[in-house]
Amino acid sequence: MIRDNIFTMKGIGEGTYHAEVNGMSKDCYIKDVRYDESSVLKEGFTVTRGEPSTQPGVPVVLIPELSRRENYQLYKSQSTDQYGHFDLRGIAPGDYV
Repeated sequence: MIRDNIFTMKGIGEGTYHAEVNGMSKDCYIKDVRYDESSVLKEGFTVTRGEPSTQPGVPVVLIPELSRRENYQLYKSQSTDQYGHFDLRGIAPGDYV
């Protein structure tokens, strides 16, 4: 089980948003998505100025489209740095989710 999965979205204007998760495999499900103390899937979330915008150590994974998932060389992963940045290189052409 992976704990503390955190990701950063930059350039989002102030306002209230609702989350939608797409592109999961048949064997996966999303139990919950949290923003601060709120369940984003149920309640949405509100972005305001001055809130923290970066998190280090967030896993980022590139997953090939379904017909190429048996080729493990196509998967790429990286963790964000102290500024929330990541750099995936050597990506083969094709569709990814």
